[in-house]
Amino acid sequence: MLANSFRNRIARVIAALRFVLAAVFLVALAADPSQPTRYVPLGYALLIGYVLTSAILLRIAWISWWHDFRLSGPAFALDVTVFSLSVWFTENPAINFNSPFTAFFFFLMYAAALRWNWRITALSAVVTATAYLLAGIALQIQGQDIDIQVFLRRLSYMGVIAVALILFGMQSRSGRREPPSGDLVRFDRLEAAARYVARLLGARTVAIVWEPNEEPATAVILREGLRETHRLVEFPRQDQPLVQLFELSRGRCLALQSDDGRISVGNPPPDDGLMALADVDEGLCAALRSGQGSRGQLIAGDIDDLAVDDLSRFHEIAREVVSLIEERTLAEFERNRAIVQTREALARDVHDSVAQALAGATFGIEALRLTIPEDAQESRRLAADLKATLREEQTHIRGVIDRLRSGPSDTRKTDLAEELASAVEECRGRWGVEIRLADRGKSIIGAPLAFECRQIVREAVSNAVRHGGATCIEIEATAADGHLTLAIANDGTPFGEDEEKAQPRTIRERAERLGGRFAVQSGTPARIRVDLPLGRS
Repeated sequence: MLANSFRNRIARVIAALRFVLAAVFLVALAADPSQPTRYVPLGYALLIGYVLTSAILLRIAWISWWHDFRLSGPAFALDVTVFSLSVWFTENPAINFNSPFTAFFFFLMYAAALRWNWRITALSAVVTATAYLLAGIALQIQGQDIDIQVFLRRLSYMGVIAVALILFGMQSRSGRREPPSGDLVRFDRLEAAARYVARLLGARTVAIVWEPNEEPATAVILREGLRETHRLVEFPRQDQPLVQLFELSRGRCLALQSDDGRISVGNPPPDDGLMALADVDEGLCAALRSGQGSRGQLIAGDIDDLAVDDLSRFHEIAREVVSLIEERTLAEFERNRAIVQTREALARDVHDSVAQALAGATFGIEALRLTIPEDAQESRRLAADLKATLREEQTHIRGVIDRLRSGPSDTRKTDLAEELASAVEECRGRWGVEIRLADRGKSIIGAPLAFECRQIVREAVSNAVRHGGATCIEIEATAADGHLTLAIANDGTPFGEDEEKAQPRTIRERAERLGGRFAVQSGTPARIRVDLPLGRS
């Protein structure tokens, strides 16, 4: 529990170290009767006040990222001041007192390296060492005895510590996690990114928008694990900071302006566009930019224990999200290209084999029909029916070939009622059963979806006659509220109790591929229901 309270919480670590160091220093002075060596009441008053102030700063770091950031500069100045005055109160070469100055200096440099960039850390090292040197010079001017060798040795140690922590500050921001994968593969790129951010930050609300080049922006919002999708008209401005930590109700905002870790007070992000959709009062907002010119925005809210160091962390996460989106986009492009190549190859194979075979069979049956005597009317009729069936199948195969070649880019529209009526007429002639199609008027949908509906009807009728022995089939199609529903019932053998095994596999797989649902109803009459999203059209 305690470890979780300090994980990724630099402000709390710094405040806790300050309090512990101040308390240990005060106890060490109280335990040594020779300390402080001068101005005893003032020295104790200074250290007691420092301990109390450290306790207050620790509490502030625990409850308010805003006040902790605003007080970080004054707190550092206080640390340097106490560090310098401690030299004044305790320095005496005649007394064997284990000085805490090296530990104090390490704390100051460590705090600067964690809070700020390496440039500010270097400046802090110069200021702190100068303050220490001035304190020693002041003691020397006043005639106080100090050990020059010890003094210079401490300055050397300070220089080594400062260089080490400056290098630490230069390299600490270079590490990056690998972009997410694994269980997120089953989601599309935006939802996968949103779920990744929610998992890393413990955010209960995550909103992400992405605007590819010359394409409309799509926004995905994740609330408590549930997805919302929106088309976004108002897009974030181009000059927004890399990352913002905000609290809209109080008008508070800290902004990470560049990759060097520089943080400043800024204006909260405007409460419009994605921010309005997310409906988050306190959280993090990051600009998403790709090398291909696409851009976006990422918002995470409803996070427990937000802190200033979440700015740099969220910046790294935002970069990973861009990598994830670009990798998914490239993978989708490669997959779509492979699909197109497969469709084209399949269309050629079907055209050169099945379509040609059907054409040859049609001509062969026509030649056979001409050899049948005129008085064998029944044989001639059967030959004509078989020829008509083959021609219908030829037409269907040509449609399949056209669909394979056009692919998902086919934007043609058609009347579902006419398509189903044509399919029903074809099935009546083929199977010789009664098929009733409920008249629901015109329903204009995409040609690809209409083709899928025809295939479902053909398969359902075939299954009902061949496996169920049906003689009467009823079909009803309704389109409303963004969904298309096909209900098909027959008077044949009902489905068994084990509905999963009884489901027609081909129809179920087709429905799932289209993003729909498939259900069977046991009992009499045997009934199947297919729900498809009209968005797929």
